Amino acid sequence: MHLNNILVAFSYMAIYNLSDDEGEKSPNSHWKLISSFHAISKTTETKKYHSALTGLTVILTKVDTPIANVEFVLAVNKRTEKEMDHALEHLVLLGSKEYPYEDGLRLLLGRSLADNRAFVYRDFTVYQARAASSSGLINHLPVYLDHILYPLLRKEDFLTEVYHINGEGLDRGVVYNERKDAEYSIDPEYDYLFEILYPGTGIGSKRERIFNVLGNITIQKVRDLHKKFYRPENLALVITANVNEEELFRSLKGVEDKILRNRCHEKPEPFVKPWQNDLPKIPINQTKEIVLKIPSFDEEPTRGAILVGWRIPQKMTDDIKMLQAYKIVINFLQMKLDGDLGSFGISSVKRFKEPAIEMALRRVSIDDIDDVIPAIDSYLEDLDPAGLQEYDMYDIHYIIDREEQSGQNKRENEPHSYIREAARLDHAYGYKSSHLKEFATDFSQYFRKKDAKFWANLIQEVFIKNPKYSLKLIPSKETEEQLYREEKEKTEQIRETLGPDGLKAKQEELDE
Repeated sequence: MHLNNILVAFSYMAIYNLSDDEGEKSPNSHWKLISSFHAISKTTETKKYHSALTGLTVILTKVDTPIANVEFVLAVNKRTEKEMDHALEHLVLLGSKEYPYEDGLRLLLGRSLADNRAFVYRDFTVYQARAASSSGLINHLPVYLDHILYPLLRKEDFLTEVYHINGEGLDRGVVYNERKDAEYSIDPEYDYLFEILYPGTGIGSKRERIFNVLGNITIQKVRDLHKKFYRPENLALVITANVNEEELFRSLKGVEDKILRNRCHEKPEPFVKPWQNDLPKIPINQTKEIVLKIPSFDEEPTRGAILVGWRIPQKMTDDIKMLQAYKIVINFLQMKLDGDLGSFGISSVKRFKEPAIEMALRRVSIDDIDDVIPAIDSYLEDLDPAGLQEYDMYDIHYIIDREEQSGQNKRENEPHSYIREAARLDHAYGYKSSHLKEFATDFSQYFRKKDAKFWANLIQEVFIKNPKYSLKLIPSKETEEQLYREEKEKTEQIRETLGPDGLKAKQEELDE
């Protein structure tokens, strides 16, 4: 027997604690059941398993549907380098050590009428796959996992997919092109708001030109990020399919064997789960209201925007059901203010270790933009702290009923979408066996019983006692022209620095 196989066998024996007297245990007995509950329906069970061998996590919801879904969740803290996780996400599926073909995964998934997508969030990255049958999904799991855990991460792929300078001295790359367009929107200001709310955590960032950001990223830095976060202990498989555990765990056995063999070759660094440390506090001297100019293609722009954020100084896992209460009160506030402010508002609860509430007011008239924040303050101050009025409670109950119906529709028609939201939060922030169930629970009826004083107190705690930070975004044609000039000057500087020979070398590097 090959040495690697012997070492893998010893790993299994250590977990199973086999002896001649005990006899042989099930080959899946290292998959420990952490929790089980019914969140989708009374007959649909969700189970969370953890592998004592490799650290992999599986969250399985059995549903009687031909469509099978899986989401691979990785908690990622990109504290050091902006856009690094985005670059890694683009490279992971371009071939693995066992399947070294750029389009291999896509073609393989296509055989089962399957597709795949990937998304980068502020605190985790997810990869999604869907197949027309559970058997098709099960068969593809090892291939997908090989790409996630053991991607090639080739330099040539980095150049074309992420960022390069071509033979004309121009910045190019798929990631570059995606993010360049965002520079001419208010997206960078969202990042800046979260940098204010969560300083130095990587959740947000200050505005910086994308050619500078990507120019500081190297393929080695991307590989280091992968090594740190893309590991079995940090990977959860969220599966919604008509499949049994034995079949699922049997399909993962080869993957787990490979993980153990690789650990025999190279002992991994001790794993530190992201997002477990306390978040830095917002500096006391942080400016509460900031005015920024944003690019506009209009010669005389008439509409601006305002971003407002409140950070709640309580750990999300201390009282998970309050996430739903925060969503109710920000929707209530949005409903009350939209007509008065004459703007199009979007509000949401940002579910980080310490949550935040964000309100984005778009298409605010330039003539009225200075009145928006005072109007918000005035409305909040005028609310009776002893309790909301009867007509306000009508609106609160309307919002609760609407959210309850929306959740019910999602559980019935999109069970995977419903459970994966809870699974992401549990994987990134949960540490108790009960947390997944709590994240997946609808607390609408609990909050519908709360009285007017409860909601008045909550609004006081969230919006008045907590500091409010806002960005006033003034559109400017001059700012748009400045961005364009910077790009042009940067290209001219590159051409001058590299010269004809350097530019030729850049092009040859791409053509290889």
